[in-house]
Amino acid sequence: MKHTAAAVSLLTAAALTCLAGCTGATPSTPGATASPARQQTPEQRLIGLMVTAADLGPGSSVREFDPTEEKSVFAHSAREITGNACTPLAAMTHQLPLGRPQASLSRLVATREAPGTRVHVTLATYDKGMAVTAMDTLLADAVQGCSLGFTVRAHGTGERYDPFEPEDTPAVGDEAQAAKLR
Repeated sequence: MKHTAAAVSLLTAAALTCLAGCTGATPSTPGATASPARQQTPEQRLIGLMVTAADLGPGSSVREFDPTEEKSVFAHSAREITGNACTPLAAMTHQLPLGRPQASLSRLVATREAPGTRVHVTLATYDKGMAVTAMDTLLADAVQGCSLGFTVRAHGTGERYDPFEPEDTPAVGDEAQAAKLR
């Protein structure tokens, strides 16, 4: 059960990570640049993109979740997870961003309609081209190569993941725009 929920969370997190990392505001006029005083930091961009309780409506709660500060987490960074090429999947299931993001932000969402069910939402923003590396290289390769199940370790503790069947996800962010242009 944990692994099924983790897979759903993984797909949600992957889509949202790419959304924050693959899209960016560009000046509407060639040669125009944003004023340095008004330009948002990566952290501010993520705060503006993150889901809130107001977005979800009554009966929903959204609270901060920082995997680097939680005492009961498996690992505090993706670099602490060892094992094999499947470690990016384990990192994503623990709300740890892949690669080297400029900033990341995690929230824990719960609703009255599904008591006991929690959804972790993690957003990350990357330097130009690095989101593609994180998603298409690290994560996509792990999904394809690890579907028969795998085991990873962090801090002397092992964690086993059951086999799963990869599924296609809808294009979001820049990928959705590119699909429209084809």
